[in-house]
Amino acid sequence: MSSKPGRARPMAPEARRESILDAATPLIFEHGYAVTTRQIADAAGIAEGTIFRAFEDKDALLDALVERLLRPEPTLAALETIDLGLPLEDRLAQIVEILRARVADVTALMRAIGPRHHGRRPHRAPLSEVTDSVTRIVASDAEQLRVPVATAAEYVRILVVGTSVPFLAAGEAPATRDLVDFILRGIAQERD
Repeated sequence: MSSKPGRARPMAPEARRESILDAATPLIFEHGYAVTTRQIADAAGIAEGTIFRAFEDKDALLDALVERLLRPEPTLAALETIDLGLPLEDRLAQIVEILRARVADVTALMRAIGPRHHGRRPHRAPLSEVTDSVTRIVASDAEQLRVPVATAAEYVRILVVGTSVPFLAAGEAPATRDLVDFILRGIAQERD
């Protein structure tokens, strides 16, 4: 028999919202849109009414959660950790892995929330920030590229997404090093 949560400990409104979102994150992946505010309250260790002091309704909570999960900052922070002293091929391999993880997370979120929630609110697509970050990471090797660095960065992003989203890819995603080789060398045979 579970005990009812007592009064929620005092928190600033934004901290309360964040703690509720923390508790709701694994539940949205487990239950999708069907998650209940009761489940979220239990996971957060608060009374259900506390949720409605932080969010107007369940939809507002889920909108905030989707917005939070789609923020580019974690991906950008991961890209920032790439050692710029590494060879271009190794930097590209790390970029591919980081972007694939991002695509996997977003795909899992979209599966979890289902089509009912996809279009509720427009979400900012942080594509330019990712492209800018990739551009910065490969810029020191501009002389090795056949296209401008920003174009190469955009191609990298497009290829990673196109080979990672299950409904876009024809089969299993290529191995990271195979994709990096394709990015660097294309599909044509090398000529003497």
